[in-house]
Amino acid sequence: MNKYRVYALIHGQTIPIGKIGSCEVKKMEQKEQKDRLFSPIQSEFSKDGEEYKTYATNLLFVDPLKLHTDHVAIYEIEERDPKAALGGAIRIFDRLCSRLFLANIQDVRPGTEQHYSGETYLYQVNKIYSLDENDHESEVNLDLKSNHIYLPNRPDRNTWLNSETDSFIQEILEFKDLVFNKALKYLYSSSVGYHKLNSPEKIALDHFKSIELIVNTLVSRGEESEFKNRVIRAIKMLGLDVEEAKKINKFWDARSNGDIAHSDYNDPAAWYPNQFPLPSGTEYPWAYMDTTARAVLISYF
Repeated sequence: MNKYRVYALIHGQTIPIGKIGSCEVKKMEQKEQKDRLFSPIQSEFSKDGEEYKTYATNLLFVDPLKLHTDHVAIYEIEERDPKAALGGAIRIFDRLCSRLFLANIQDVRPGTEQHYSGETYLYQVNKIYSLDENDHESEVNLDLKSNHIYLPNRPDRNTWLNSETDSFIQEILEFKDLVFNKALKYLYSSSVGYHKLNSPEKIALDHFKSIELIVNTLVSRGEESEFKNRVIRAIKMLGLDVEEAKKINKFWDARSNGDIAHSDYNDPAAWYPNQFPLPSGTEYPWAYMDTTARAVLISYF
């Protein structure tokens, strides 16, 4: 195991200086930050895939945030490598900022008649060092490069396999049905979510929302209170078979019983070894790759 020190900029309404939990919070002037080459942790594109004429790839991690502040949180951790140290530190910084957020609400609330919703607290990891036996800091190489190639050598062709597809795409371009358009938006968002680094939870929810929207449009809650019963009626109206209904109800169980959206308090990912990017606790097994939502949407059209 190696020892690491991780620095994160921290931003919020009230930031006490000193030891808070397992972190140290202190002020650091902009000059020192510049001398240390503080910058947000980012991954970069590798040169893998150059043997293909065309391809898609994605980064392991993208941070859209930029903080400019003189307050930093520091956390020391022993881990097997810098990525594990970074993942472990992020869990700690998440914990720190969530507690500061709640403490700030409690601190301000008495003077606001209980109606203070609270400003959030933000952090951004800007530097990770390895430490020697004397706690001297050394630069580390995180090596966060893209490493997967998707859809190589596309397009396969420049004409549709089926001559009727030209008229189909024209029809759906002109189709003004609001439910169809919103369901398609959810379905497409699910299909590209992995490549855009969306969380597995969002990918799964987008997939299911495209189905749920159509089911609830065809059979309202007023007509049938139980969603699973609405599915059975909607599937018949769409001309699909009972197997599709079983799949939809399986997704509904996952969505409703703690796996998605209504997360169980015991997140299995919380017990994974430290790693970066952080794992997700979702248990919705690759549902967005399933053909069910596609079949429901096309049948609805």
